[in-house]
Amino acid sequence: GINAEYGIGMPGRCIIRVISAVDLAAKDSNGKSDPWAEIVLESIKRKTPVIPATLNPEWNESFEFDCYLPPTMEVTVWDKDFFTNEFLGKVKIDLSKIQEGGVIEPRWFTLEKRSKKSVVSGKIQIGIKYSPEIKGEIRPSVNVISADDILPGAN
Repeated sequence: GINAEYGIGMPGRCIIRVISAVDLAAKDSNGKSDPWAEIVLESIKRKTPVIPATLNPEWNESFEFDCYLPPTMEVTVWDKDFFTNEFLGKVKIDLSKIQEGGVIEPRWFTLEKRSKKSVVSGKIQIGIKYSPEIKGEIRPSVNVISADDILPGAN
């Protein structure tokens, strides 16, 4: 369908708050981690700063951008190390209920493994707001151009 890779509806302003995490897995020799989080919303990627030596980071970061809201968003938490990043967990958040506009109040999402051998614990707190953009007119939520223009051999 049209805009399938960008979700449905109309372009709008998305605000994602990555607030904090608790009870993360300890990956470093000091019994701590140096956690940071990465948001992936289709082709858009944003990262929080690294919070050194903690299992309960407080990021309080807000990310704002204009986009078509996809049906899901992934957030992955990593431990920053000198040479590499170690996986601390991920969440996939369902955005389908706010694709036409709405708010997911800040809440806790349990971090999940990416494979059987992942060592993961803890939760991450995230809030999301999406406001479709309406400039002086109410537009339909899906713009369909004549199918004859986009389907080969439909004439």
